[in-house]
Amino acid sequence: MKPVILAVTILAGIASGQQVAPRRDIQQILSTKVPHYVVKATNLLQAAALIASDFDLPMGVEWHGEPSVTKEITREWDNATVERILYDTASFDVEYQVQVSNGVVHLRKPGLADSPRNPLSIKVPSFSVANVYTGQAAFKLRDEVNLIMLPRQKHAAYACAGSYGAGADETLTTLAVRDVSVREILDTLLTSSHSVMWLVVFRDEQPGTGFLKTQSISRNTTDLEQPDWDFLAHYSDPVTGSYRGDWKIGLRR
Repeated sequence: MKPVILAVTILAGIASGQQVAPRRDIQQILSTKVPHYVVKATNLLQAAALIASDFDLPMGVEWHGEPSVTKEITREWDNATVERILYDTASFDVEYQVQVSNGVVHLRKPGLADSPRNPLSIKVPSFSVANVYTGQAAFKLRDEVNLIMLPRQKHAAYACAGSYGAGADETLTTLAVRDVSVREILDTLLTSSHSVMWLVVFRDEQPGTGFLKTQSISRNTTDLEQPDWDFLAHYSDPVTGSYRGDWKIGLRR
């Protein structure tokens, strides 16, 4: 059956009271020429977060192993497009490839992304949220996919409880989709939010069978909470787990 996206409605977050400015088309962002740009990063993951933040470029990253592994990147450009900067940066770690789809730049290892054991490739029969924050929608998606991976009786209907701490500029989202992959739903949640990256970290040690295990960078993920992911705001560093105000010097870097 052909995947069908039924509806996507973006509303302003209550916490901010601001209208959500639509992102530029991803091809417009990629084709933007930059007079001068410098990347200095611990590894490709950190560099990707920097580029995504500077250019409001939505990215979906499937990372394998420890996020803080050191594989330093230092590169400088003059009169280069964002696309050139992106691909040149990715070339520092040849295990990863760049692919653009669904309005999102994907950074991933082909063998990992294409594995039948990758939970992001699971087809979700239906998924919907109404007037919830992106983080709440992401948690609900995790719960729904977990039920597919580990079938069991659903004890109670999902509800967005008041314990979720929304960021000051988070947006409310209404979404209904059918017969799409987990990866595609993450893409849609990302492009309809203020976040710049969804990140799934696959553990170094994996079981011999079953779906690949993931680990959040912001909380301890148990085997019963699989799969897990994080949505990163502008200038959030997935390597140090901190907000990087120093990155905001941007093109003057």
